[in-house]
Amino acid sequence: TIEAARAGEAGKGFAVVASEVKNLAQQTANATDDIRARIAGLRDEMEGIEVSMNDGCKAVEAGRAVVDEVGGEMTEIEHRVAQVTGRMDDVAGILRQQSEASAEVARGVSDIAEKTRANVDLVEQSVQTGENTVALIARKLSAMAEMNIPHKVIRLAKADHVIWKKRLADMMVGHESLRHDELADHHSCRLGKWYYSDAAAPFRDHAAFRTLEEPHRLVHLHGREAARLYGTGDLNGALAEMEKMDRASEDVMRLLQDMQDTDDGAVQRAAE
Repeated sequence: TIEAARAGEAGKGFAVVASEVKNLAQQTANATDDIRARIAGLRDEMEGIEVSMNDGCKAVEAGRAVVDEVGGEMTEIEHRVAQVTGRMDDVAGILRQQSEASAEVARGVSDIAEKTRANVDLVEQSVQTGENTVALIARKLSAMAEMNIPHKVIRLAKADHVIWKKRLADMMVGHESLRHDELADHHSCRLGKWYYSDAAAPFRDHAAFRTLEEPHRLVHLHGREAARLYGTGDLNGALAEMEKMDRASEDVMRLLQDMQDTDDGAVQRAAE
């Protein structure tokens, strides 16, 4: 540029060239700076890409580990599902067995119910037969009371005693309704009236006769109390009184039989 200025008019062309070269150099410098900046940017981007790639590789490794862990867990879940399925099959089998057992029990209960009904019918028939028999005995006793037979009172007392117990037993199973005040005491029954009358004078020296009074009293006492407790709904108490009455009843029957046997022996010896 300086040399073109010294040449004057002849150097104008060199001045234009110099100006263009200067512009081109400036553009080259600018382009170089721009390229340098671009290269630096590319380097930064490459480093970022490298970091991203490393992070991606790590993420892939982590993902693979997670996938492997999930695969193991899925295998374990599959195993457990298989176990649960097996157990459900076992439960289903057990339920089928229980269902079959329940059906069998139901059939057994039905059979038992049928047999129970048959037994109840049989018991009802037996009870009815017993009641008919007792009615027949009562009629026979009424006829016997009009006859003059040996030891009539003792024989009637024994029969009365059995009927007394039968009525209480019928009450306990609901076949007869008794109130305790309906039952005679040991003074008012046939045996009691005879025992405390002059008709019993021939037996007063008999040991069995003297012993008879207390168990006879207990039979009536416990029998009346059993009827009273049954009427109040105390079944257990009534049964306990029935047991006491049975023990006293055995003594009464034994003593009556002893009195009859002793007198029969005396009559036989007299006849001999």
